[in-house]
Amino acid sequence: MRQEMVMSEEEIVERRIRLRRRKVLSAPVQLSSQQEETIRELVCSHRKTFDPAFYRFSGFRPMDRNIFTVGDSSRSGDAPSAVGPLSPSCSSLPRGETQQSREGEEARRAGVFTALPHVTDLTTYMIHDIIAFSKSLTHFKSLLIGDQMALLKGATFEVMEIRFNMVFNTKTGVWECGHATYCIEDAVRAGFQPLLLEPLLRFHHTLRNLGLEEEEYVLMQAMSLFSPDRSGVQEHGVIDRIHENMALTLKTRIDSKRTGPEKRMLYPKVLACLTEMRTLTQEYSKQILQIQDIQPNVMPPLMVEM
Repeated sequence: MRQEMVMSEEEIVERRIRLRRRKVLSAPVQLSSQQEETIRELVCSHRKTFDPAFYRFSGFRPMDRNIFTVGDSSRSGDAPSAVGPLSPSCSSLPRGETQQSREGEEARRAGVFTALPHVTDLTTYMIHDIIAFSKSLTHFKSLLIGDQMALLKGATFEVMEIRFNMVFNTKTGVWECGHATYCIEDAVRAGFQPLLLEPLLRFHHTLRNLGLEEEEYVLMQAMSLFSPDRSGVQEHGVIDRIHENMALTLKTRIDSKRTGPEKRMLYPKVLACLTEMRTLTQEYSKQILQIQDIQPNVMPPLMVEM
């Protein structure tokens, strides 16, 4: 009080403002009740529409792996003809053509599209779940139907890969989907090219190594879904506000729940992964159309549309 008595009124106000600001900065960050409700809704919707053990994935066409190993000149007798444990050769992309023998190149060509029927069944299964996830969200249901479709078309691949990342094993490079396991060569056998698959595999290693928790994964899905710059979106302002709310909720959760030195860079690293996915989405769309041109009777319309 004595100090305030010799200070001018303006100086007293400035001092009090500084003290309040210091108090706010030193106070622990906490999620608001609205943010907590947002997280609860996202987690609930996610759990209802994502089965990490893939128990509901049934009636699919088997994966034909009983072929020449991709990028190898010898027949792989250990490779199973249906979904199951993968052979050791199923751990990386095939070598460049300059390093392949003629037999190896013939083996690669023989393997292309043999896995496509199964991969399309798996992708269609995932798409249906992502649509169900989106339609269960309050913010999504409040949007125009046209904007709902635009957001789904733009984000489905990204949300699918975020979900697949939750079952990715960085030590083996294998996606462990309950009764089924997949490696990057399965995507090669489905007709996808290294221009997509090499950065996609790096993306999965990078994202998985962040050690995200379930709440952070679902908020990442929501940020991808509610992207206002998707082609065909009309109510940009509305969707932008939803996106900003999801982003702020993710940052606040990280700040309030995380500890350790990795906490400070976790949020920007998640944003970097989301940015990387935009490039992957563009290349994925190109390759889907290429495969559809070659195998029009195998590619389902839903997969091409999304």
